[in-house]
Amino acid sequence: MKWLERVGARDPAPADAVAAWLDERLAARLAVVGIQRLEELVYWIRTKGYHWYRGVPKIGPEGAARIVRWLREHEATLGALPYPALVPAARIDTAALTPPPRTGIVPLERFAPPSSLDGSTGLNRAPVERCKIKAADDYEAIQAWLRLRVQGTHTGGPTARRRNGSSSGP
Repeated sequence: MKWLERVGARDPAPADAVAAWLDERLAARLAVVGIQRLEELVYWIRTKGYHWYRGVPKIGPEGAARIVRWLREHEATLGALPYPALVPAARIDTAALTPPPRTGIVPLERFAPPSSLDGSTGLNRAPVERCKIKAADDYEAIQAWLRLRVQGTHTGGPTARRRNGSSSGP
């Protein structure tokens, strides 16, 4: 009999119907929100996060945990769920999810270019005695420029218009 199980058994695939793998009552509850296939269920959980079940009628935290556990057992074929979908937001270490300061898109306050790209030795840099601002590199020059802007306005705010000789709006 074991050989028959091996012949007929297969792993779930993303395009498989939810009803083929989960209880029919559970599949019907998921169908109410438009989840018909396993790939749709995985997408729903990925986008909604840990409390994904709140939008699905009659699925509570325990039932949701069982579904997530089953999906994790089959992540080799269905895809892995991201960490934020597995734990409540209050328990997520956001510092661990934030990219390091030298990679990716980061706030200007955390921006740290490599010294070879910071502009301090660039060809377009004027001699220090001719510079009107005390900026050792491009980052400091941008900071100086931003300090000239009026707080709470776009960078082309009233200060920039006065310098151009225009007193009217855009």
